[in-house]
Amino acid sequence: MFDVNRIEGNKVMVPVDDYPVMWMIPRFDLPGVLRPPGYASVGNPPPWSTALNFDLEKLAKHGIENFTTNRMDVFAFVRMIAKIGHALAVARYGPDYFVPFLRDIILEDAGPEAFEYVGGRPEVPHETDELHGLTLRTLRVGRRILLVAEVRLFATLGAPVHMAVVGEIRD
Repeated sequence: MFDVNRIEGNKVMVPVDDYPVMWMIPRFDLPGVLRPPGYASVGNPPPWSTALNFDLEKLAKHGIENFTTNRMDVFAFVRMIAKIGHALAVARYGPDYFVPFLRDIILEDAGPEAFEYVGGRPEVPHETDELHGLTLRTLRVGRRILLVAEVRLFATLGAPVHMAVVGEIRD
């Protein structure tokens, strides 16, 4: 474990049976292209997190009172959601069914502009027995029909739904 007891660089080796698994997944606002006129964004909500095998008594026997959780590269996560969504759409419909929106996000380093096409759903998702949830749907935005992938990783743990606006359906 890292930065144990608020001491930067302090590391303690913990046996696997005692090691807590910390899950932290970012949550996002709606993708920009799906926001209706006048939509007032309040920014991205705080990340979703959960812990498995978190037992203070087990950690205390190793001299651990607190520790730093893992760090996350949000833009690498955004690229991953884009890749999953694009791959799902190509697998289901083939590459010629839609005009792709996500290629630059997938092939290059993603930055804030990626949030035009990748985001999340604001509501709390339903409970499920599925480990992961993958859904494709079409949404009409103005005169365009957009293909949207909904990606929910670790759904059984209550993780949020992410959205990737994969592309515009061809005529």
